[in-house]
Amino acid sequence: MPKEHQIISPVNGKVYKTIPLATDEDARNTVERARGAFEKWRQVPLAERVRIVTAFVDAFVKKKDPICEELTMLMGRPIRYNPNEVRGFEQRARHLVSIAKDALADHHVERLEGFDRFIRREPLGVVFVIAAWNYPYLIAVNAVVPALLAGNVVILKQAPQTFPCADRFADAFKEAGLPEGVFQVLHVDHATAETVIKNPHVDHVMFTGSVRGGQEVQRIASSRFIGVGLELGGKDPAYVREDADVGYAAENLVDGAMYNSGQSCCGIERIYVHEKLYDDFVRKAVDLVKQYKLGDPTSPDTTLGPVVRTEAAETIREHIQEAVSKGAKALIDEDQFSAAKVAPYKGTPYVAPQILVDVTHNMRVMKEETFGPVVGIMKVRSDDEAIELMNDSDFGLTASVWTKDPEAAMKIGDRVNTGTFFMNRCDYLDPALAWTGVKNSGRGCTLSKDWNRGKRVVQFNPRIGSVDALCVDFDEGRLYAGSLARGVIAICNPSTGKVEKNSIYCTEDLAPIEIGAILMDKIAVGYLSGDVAIITNFRDKNSVLKRFVGFHTGPVTALAWSPNLVGVLVSGGADGLVKVWDVATNRCVRNLTGAGEPISRVALDNKKHVLAVTTAGKLVVWDFDISSVISQTIASIQHPQQHDPIATAPSRVLVNQSPSEIESLYYEGTASMAIVVGKTSSEAGLRCWQVAVGMPICTFASSHAVDITASAWDASTFGISERPVSILVTGDEVGTVCVWEIPAGAPGTGSPPPVRPVRVIDAHHSMIAQLSVDPFKFVSAAVDGSLKAFDVTSGKCIRTLALRHSRGGNHSVNQPGGGFIDER
Repeated sequence: MPKEHQIISPVNGKVYKTIPLATDEDARNTVERARGAFEKWRQVPLAERVRIVTAFVDAFVKKKDPICEELTMLMGRPIRYNPNEVRGFEQRARHLVSIAKDALADHHVERLEGFDRFIRREPLGVVFVIAAWNYPYLIAVNAVVPALLAGNVVILKQAPQTFPCADRFADAFKEAGLPEGVFQVLHVDHATAETVIKNPHVDHVMFTGSVRGGQEVQRIASSRFIGVGLELGGKDPAYVREDADVGYAAENLVDGAMYNSGQSCCGIERIYVHEKLYDDFVRKAVDLVKQYKLGDPTSPDTTLGPVVRTEAAETIREHIQEAVSKGAKALIDEDQFSAAKVAPYKGTPYVAPQILVDVTHNMRVMKEETFGPVVGIMKVRSDDEAIELMNDSDFGLTASVWTKDPEAAMKIGDRVNTGTFFMNRCDYLDPALAWTGVKNSGRGCTLSKDWNRGKRVVQFNPRIGSVDALCVDFDEGRLYAGSLARGVIAICNPSTGKVEKNSIYCTEDLAPIEIGAILMDKIAVGYLSGDVAIITNFRDKNSVLKRFVGFHTGPVTALAWSPNLVGVLVSGGADGLVKVWDVATNRCVRNLTGAGEPISRVALDNKKHVLAVTTAGKLVVWDFDISSVISQTIASIQHPQQHDPIATAPSRVLVNQSPSEIESLYYEGTASMAIVVGKTSSEAGLRCWQVAVGMPICTFASSHAVDITASAWDASTFGISERPVSILVTGDEVGTVCVWEIPAGAPGTGSPPPVRPVRVIDAHHSMIAQLSVDPFKFVSAAVDGSLKAFDVTSGKCIRTLALRHSRGGNHSVNQPGGGFIDER
């Protein structure tokens, strides 16, 4: 009778799926098919391999929703976070595709008379990939995609807990048209996996898992002279120096310790804090951990799910109990997390998060890989003491230092024995950089074009979170970047890439924020409560912060400043109303009615139009003399009882036929042009309107393979071509930016012509967060913190800005992971 494996879901303890296991004979036949396919596949031109792998990525991402639902049931990760793994998979895969040509090109050395000397990279043959369960797609993509692009054939064995994830890859490759035998899946037990490693036709093994699993794979392969890549465990440390932004460090390090229930090889497992910041850091960390919601991971409200198995949960609890028995203090009351309360703490994979203090390196929780939502925090007196403790480990995957001093960070990094070293970042993997480890964290390297082992430093500004508001004054040479979630603004010179000294403004009163708009020396931010806050002269530490209550009866969903009328602000809300405000006198002077639906975006010119797009896709236009806002406000001051806000009905309503989610709305009054940018790139979602006559000027041919996440428009009738055009830039989830030329003039008869992008630029390795543009250049900001300036005409990067950002909260992903051969 054929063997089977039952997958027990940690969500409910029930059998989720039963998977038939391949026999030794099935495994031999799989290897033979792979060997037969190799000789043909290696001859396929690289361009064709790139096309097929790109189609595979497209096919996989298309199934995002069922993939996310399945991941939750397989491993217990909260459903709200699983889209991050699909997004991370896509970012890595597309980056690897983008560098394939350069990475696989011949390397020519210095010329010697009479000789043409070069190094050619040849495929190895059959690559056996053994992936782990904790990030099944992120781990597998690191090996599968580069192996296939290089001309190898691949056999993928996922961990038993995530066997179905390998089948998802197989389905996507089949849809992409990959030739038979080039990629295959094996669901096998340990014994059969051993026969595959020993098979003389297998040329390379890539393993991700535990140290014990890596030792076993190495032992099995030791009788053959083949390469073995080992990505193993970690006990990753962080050091918070005395000059660190303690709130920022606590926010990111708690996220790094708790994300995925702590089941990440490069997650934070031990933290060393300078004695001057220790008490404050611990207090902030405890407050953050108490905000987690442990429970059913299929609920969108859950932020902490179960660990993968009850046995793993028992090991985590043992680490905590052993530490407490030796003098450690547990700061989190488990009574706050009822899902973990199964007396006597047995029989459930739901583990309460925990912070331990008064810990020492005589405790397992500070020396062994715990792989759970637990972190120990130790007080240190100096850099030297912190470095000594960071190096006191059998592991060396990643380490981080939290400081405002890049020079000090580099010096510390040079002394820490680790594969990856971060400044003000943690628990992250950049596909452009080599991923490697030292000591018991493994050997070998994946990702990037650099196959040499070596650690690297990734530097991020210590005070800024991910960029969610961006404004560039190209004439003055100033870039204003804001992290609205943390109430932080920084000013940067886009020509030099340097942050201006003393330019950062931060206030506890601002966070958290729903939406915001920056206009040079002032910023407006809207809240879920319907309130709006405005900061003026924010470059000054004595800047004015005003918070106005009752802008809207529901969440503020849209804000826009007048481009020329000082102090005129337009707001839109979920209540379906649009309001015009005079900031100087704190008064609403117009109530714009008639939208009838929640407002998605608003825009205005300096003459007579206010526009709004609703969540259902209607483009609503109001006509009135906006300069009357000023005179109306003056009259209101003189005779407040006689001048309530004027109710104004729309002059026209246009059906945009856009998707429900709108990324941006732009308007230029002189040409009466409005551009609606939908998050889904399609002819219906991207459209340019001639507002005066209510007709579309043009549509946009689909260009982005994934959702649009940012855009910017420069309305100057001047651009790349000789004809009058304006420039629109759009960015997407995988870091691609498209540059569009939009023709000026009235619409023609019949269907408007589709406009295609004049430039498609691989600008970043992660999702585009914000864009700003003028006729000559644009600035892009990505969620990984990178900011770059590009030349519009050539599409070339002309400056990488020094302002950097790190992730905040429980949102980001891109973590590799582990597992013992097939499981932990």
